[in-house]
Amino acid sequence: MENPSRKKLKYFVKQKYTREQKIVASVWFHERHYTGMTYEQLKINFQERFKSRPPTRGLIWKWSMKLFENVSRDKKRKCSLDRLMYVPYIKESFVKFPDLTVIQRSDMLGLAINTLRRIIKLDFTTEEIELLKKKGQSSKDDKSEVNDTEDSEDTKQIELK
Repeated sequence: MENPSRKKLKYFVKQKYTREQKIVASVWFHERHYTGMTYEQLKINFQERFKSRPPTRGLIWKWSMKLFENVSRDKKRKCSLDRLMYVPYIKESFVKFPDLTVIQRSDMLGLAINTLRRIIKLDFTTEEIELLKKKGQSSKDDKSEVNDTEDSEDTKQIELK
């Protein structure tokens, strides 16, 4: 038995929106600064286009943030040109220190490990890395040969005296 003195609570039926409705409303909401569209106009346009109850302002804001935040995050990850300023330093580190691991190289360069891995993946080929390492090995060998010849010349001069 229901108590007549209790007020009946109104329950809102959650309406599911289609992907198209979410995207269109998000784009309208996102571009409202450029188009001059108010939220009231957005609601009217939504009702006319989709013949259904428009979502709340907060819900459209969440959809908009989710849609456009993910796009910008993916763009940064794929297309960031900031990484290009590190490429010469990484190349030089392969030549000067060919035996370093990725972790040691990232510590030496002051880069995050994942950042270094992403730069290597996007901007270097395995052949190029091997070539740089060989160049570094050969320059080390040349330096050690020069040091050996200098040591032998010093000993020769001492013997001559």
